[in-house]
Amino acid sequence: MTQFQLTTEDILVKRRGRKPGSKNTKQKESVALFQDPKTGKTWSGRGRAPAWIGKNRERFRIAA
Repeated sequence: MTQFQLTTEDILVKRRGRKPGSKNTKQKESVALFQDPKTGKTWSGRGRAPAWIGKNRERFRIAA
């Protein structure tokens, strides 16, 4: 380090992007669009569909 006149700041790797543990504030909360009448469980329509939804999703849609 002394031979090349480097400091610790020159050697440290600087990371880009967001800090670990910080939350992305741009994400919106999901609103439930479907509900299982037997159990009351809900699904927002995002991600993997639950087993109870089956093929006909319209019968589980929550009325707006």
